[in-house]
Amino acid sequence: AGLESELSYELVFDTPRPEGTGLILFDYLGPRSDQSGYDFSTVSGTAQPSDDPGTDVYFGAPNGVPTLFAKDGAGVDIQDYGYIELIDVDWAPLTGWSGAGQVELIQGHSYILRIVDRTGFFNMAKVYVVAVSTSSVTLDWAYQEDPDNQELAPGVGGAKR
Repeated sequence: AGLESELSYELVFDTPRPEGTGLILFDYLGPRSDQSGYDFSTVSGTAQPSDDPGTDVYFGAPNGVPTLFAKDGAGVDIQDYGYIELIDVDWAPLTGWSGAGQVELIQGHSYILRIVDRTGFFNMAKVYVVAVSTSSVTLDWAYQEDPDNQELAPGVGGAKR
């Protein structure tokens, strides 16, 4: 009808974040315990020992139950986000964290982590269980480097899982 409003200005943002696929962690009590943990801030996709000072989470299977542990004293919260593809986990919640600091790992589940950085801010991460046994777990992951940003959606070309 020829009617136009003035241009409206909106604040729009999107924060790209590092991601990786095929991270394998081995049981921290097994023969490959030097590859049982991961430090998300390295964004390296390389496993490290569970007792490394930088480790955020580590894998183990006490009593035959595959488990992802938040490292004691590392300031890490974790929660099971259920059967959802990693690409569909686009925002980290503020509540629902495991009081025990650990979650049972289930193939096909995604998990969200809230990690305190050195300055006291939070960084969010997410993982997807590609495969799991009592001796190892294979994870796809993504890490939000922007402090206190709950956005976990992928940038262009994000992981499909």
